[in-house]
Amino acid sequence: MIHDSYSTVFVNVTEGKTKNIEVGRTLEFPKGSLVAIDRGYNDYTWHKQLIEKWIFFVARLKSNA
Repeated sequence: MIHDSYSTVFVNVTEGKTKNIEVGRTLEFPKGSLVAIDRGYNDYTWHKQLIEKWIFFVARLKSNA
């Protein structure tokens, strides 16, 4: 699969009181997207949903994963 672009498509900035995972779950990524996920997004159910939608991601695992 070839991605159309290697640049950022959008950014979501909050006041810092909102948890990253709460924002992440509301985003709609197009099929084939490549998403960089921080450890704050550690939600295996959500990861499975991304995979089922053909959305690819990279993440650093927590040491106890």
